[in-house]
Amino acid sequence: MSAAHDSATAASQATREPLGPFPGLRPFLEHEELLIYGREAQVDGLVHCLAQSCFVAVLGGSGSGKSSLVRAGVVPHLRQYGIPEVGDLWLPVVFTPGTNAANPAPAELAASMSASTRASSGSSMGTRRTALTRLVWRLEKDWLRGPPDPQRREDMAQILRRPGGFGRLVDAYSSDLALPVGVETSQARILLVIDQFEELFDRSNLDDPDARLLIERVIDHFHTAARLDNVSRQRCFVVLTMRSEHLNDCAAYPGLADAINRSSYLVSRLEEADLREAIVRPVERFLRLRQRQQRRQKQAGGPALPEAIDIDATVVDRLVADTERLAHNPDHLPLLQHALARTWAAALYREQQPTGGLPQRITRSDLIVAVRGPMSAEEGPQPDLADDENTLMLSLQHCAEAMYLRCFATQERQDAFTALLERLAYKDPRTGTYNQQRVNVTPDNRAQLEALVFPDFADEGGYLYWDDDNPEQITLKVQHEAFIRGWSRLRHLADLGATRFQRWMQMLDAARQWQAGHRQAQDLLTERALTRLEDDGIPTAWADPRQRTQWLGLLGHLDQLSDPAELTQCCDQFLSASKTAIDAEKKARA
Repeated sequence: MSAAHDSATAASQATREPLGPFPGLRPFLEHEELLIYGREAQVDGLVHCLAQSCFVAVLGGSGSGKSSLVRAGVVPHLRQYGIPEVGDLWLPVVFTPGTNAANPAPAELAASMSASTRASSGSSMGTRRTALTRLVWRLEKDWLRGPPDPQRREDMAQILRRPGGFGRLVDAYSSDLALPVGVETSQARILLVIDQFEELFDRSNLDDPDARLLIERVIDHFHTAARLDNVSRQRCFVVLTMRSEHLNDCAAYPGLADAINRSSYLVSRLEEADLREAIVRPVERFLRLRQRQQRRQKQAGGPALPEAIDIDATVVDRLVADTERLAHNPDHLPLLQHALARTWAAALYREQQPTGGLPQRITRSDLIVAVRGPMSAEEGPQPDLADDENTLMLSLQHCAEAMYLRCFATQERQDAFTALLERLAYKDPRTGTYNQQRVNVTPDNRAQLEALVFPDFADEGGYLYWDDDNPEQITLKVQHEAFIRGWSRLRHLADLGATRFQRWMQMLDAARQWQAGHRQAQDLLTERALTRLEDDGIPTAWADPRQRTQWLGLLGHLDQLSDPAELTQCCDQFLSASKTAIDAEKKARA
């Protein structure tokens, strides 16, 4: 490994140490490379694809481990001469395109703001950022020297909007790359990782020209690199990760379909031996890391570390068996990591060790606590696990529910958090799949949101992700969509939202028929029909600008939205006319 590489990465590696062997629902990160096991052959295969064309699309279902494979597998491997011809000095940039749906925090939080506060910051709420400008911000932060510079970012965005934008950008800012003094810029290779590439196809990005331009930059990067006869001449390499169910979206871009056909890697499921390795080896490695850290810091007087950590064989066997039972469930790997993280936490609690500490043993009772929920540790001995209980699924359900009940004891806090959950997840009306969406964090709502989600739901291994990497655009999202599918309370809210959307669509159909029939009285809502809608909260939800925007967006996603203003007016007038007619009928009866 070169001195240039050592000096370029030593600082970041020295300041980030894993806090435990298992990440929970989030992906493994680059500093956790030594903890990811069972993926060695996949890393080799993926890097081979990247070396052939300087581009690779990593495909797989939700929860298949795509992000972990790239972040904690491919990136470190490249820095160990994974592609010998280009060396070991890599500048990786990992970013997610994001979505542009207007999704501010719920009204329960907004209601606590003063009118003057809302007025003073209203302009910032409307600032629109795109996938391309998010990429520019990330590139400036991770690639370039110097403080943030809005004008430089605008110049970079303009370059990216031109054909060949990735290569042009590297050439234009090569002298500004954040490299150690004395290192030739020609030695550095840029690895651009577009994680969750499917977000570019989100309904909120469909009419965004920057989203299309970013897709075009991926296409022309692939074709430009394909013309090179020597990989060592290429400065920029591109990796995208994408859920395989979005391949049909790629077909709308012929050049993108061609690139994926010629250089893609489908992430396969882990075999039993790989699963066992993924359970046992991270514990062994984490112990070695802590022992090495103690020696490095010369903490001779510190707490004694165990020579080994004994893992009850029945724990490993049960987790492997339950994972294999869920082999066709896309969430089986994140659910496994969650159960492992909770089992590890239970062992620390039992032995009165702090976060980041080391237990002497991981026992069957620790797994039971991880399955029954953390409160069970204080309730005395628990009955053993039944054969038909799936430890992975029950662990997420019980731990999330226990955390919710502990953190939100009052009705007011429960209502506020429920309103937040409703903004974090939705059920796609086309496919019936559960999807995450981001909530914007602004100066107006930041304190209230922090009070809701910290320290429990958004901590290091929590269920929500507080994305403040870019302080100008802080958002909140779920760590993984497995959380939506695995926690019945959140899944029910998404189901309820989908049902209300369907009820609103029925009302919309009635409004359109009323308008097409020259607004005849007999086409208005009856008193009984209006009462059912009101019981379901449809008129109240439609009056909420945020809910209205979301429903119109979903309607556009279904290709059933031609004129939002005309449709909004039609619905409003239909409801108003129906209420007026019903009131008149009541007066006549009286």
